[in-house]
Amino acid sequence: MFGLIQTHSYAQTLNRIKTTTIKYRIGYAIARRLAQEGAHVVMSSRKQENVQKAVEKLQAEKLNVSGMVCHVGKSDQRSRLITEVCN
Repeated sequence: MFGLIQTHSYAQTLNRIKTTTIKYRIGYAIARRLAQEGAHVVMSSRKQENVQKAVEKLQAEKLNVSGMVCHVGKSDQRSRLITEVCN
């Protein structure tokens, strides 16, 4: 599964989005495509290793991405993630 959260107004393109479950190809592919279209993408996963690999790969393509660890089953981590995405 994957999730998207739009955090800024939708003008011509999305400004900043968040994808979850980057370990799976669909989430990674969506994140990559949105970043190619000019969105800032915040990627998350329960595992730091998954976040780091995905962010490094996309940043090597000069895409505007960042990432953080987030277990969506934990409310404190979800809150932290939403705060990060909205800033």
